[in-house]
Amino acid sequence: MCGIGGIFSYKVFDGSERGDVLAKSVKMLEGLESRGRDAMGIAVINTHTGVYGYCKVGMKVGDVVKGKEFLEWMKGQMGREFNLVMLHARLGTKGRKDDNKNNHPIFYDKYGSFLVHNGVVSDYDELKKEFDLKLDGDVDSELMLAMCHKKKGDFKKMAKAMGGSFAVALYHDSMLYLWCDGNPVVLAYDKMLERHYFVSEKWIVERLFEEEHTKWGIFTEITYSRKGLGWKEFGRGDGQKVNFYDGKYV
Repeated sequence: MCGIGGIFSYKVFDGSERGDVLAKSVKMLEGLESRGRDAMGIAVINTHTGVYGYCKVGMKVGDVVKGKEFLEWMKGQMGREFNLVMLHARLGTKGRKDDNKNNHPIFYDKYGSFLVHNGVVSDYDELKKEFDLKLDGDVDSELMLAMCHKKKGDFKKMAKAMGGSFAVALYHDSMLYLWCDGNPVVLAYDKMLERHYFVSEKWIVERLFEEEHTKWGIFTEITYSRKGLGWKEFGRGDGQKVNFYDGKYV
């Protein structure tokens, strides 16, 4: 069991919002730690330009987010424009946590794509062989990202071809995709600030707003039935991609 989460807006967060968004991201990570203590990760992305930063490490959330290196990295994100944050807390099943290629977000530099995944791909070995996939790490989640590109963007077809259970968030080509099979994803919308939230468990995002004593939002849940995948797509940005990496722990 792992935990995924994130915050998304169609508009870029302005300078006065970024601190609040990043603080809420850390609180969400702290909540997600109950679902996975082997590793943690965060990606901060501008979907309009493709510019991003990310940080991941084979340590539990609580041992990372108060540390000097992480706080310095987060301070650096304050000076950049972004409108998407992706979060992950890992409970390792396949792939050693001390090899950071196995930790999330899974990232493909060639495509500027990020993926966070909760679940297990049960037919990993068969699919890896069938599609002749060359993977960087050992974690089964990477196979999902590799297959996305093998299918040339037909993510629904790719997802339906897999066995196992999963809840997935994928950023690719200025789009955020959420889907699940067996493991639900809760969505929330802050109407006042026009922010979308996704997270493995509802209470994790609920508590953010209980602390502020505000009335907000609409909750829904992406669920799966055997008739098809639970699916949600968000936004498309414009502009030329300018990719760079500045994560401290990778």
